[in-house]
Amino acid sequence: MIRASTAALGDRTRARPINVGKLWGEVEQDHPDIHRGPRFAGSYLLPLALYGDLSGRDVDAVTYVLAGLNPAIVLKLRQSVRGCHSFT
Repeated sequence: MIRASTAALGDRTRARPINVGKLWGEVEQDHPDIHRGPRFAGSYLLPLALYGDLSGRDVDAVTYVLAGLNPAIVLKLRQSVRGCHSFT
């Protein structure tokens, strides 16, 4: 029901939903060292995915990084967003 309602809302507003759960699943599969949740990595992943999807630009153009977020994790998150085919 939630998926159908979200799809209907997207159709009415011409917005494309981003499947964050599936994106996190891909991140966890490809990079098990990154822990799921609303902490640093999660707080960076969603805005990064939104930026990439809405702008159509490469997420490497994003220069902002949360203070305290490991640069190696930033690279992995960017790689996952670039390679993600599960935005819908």
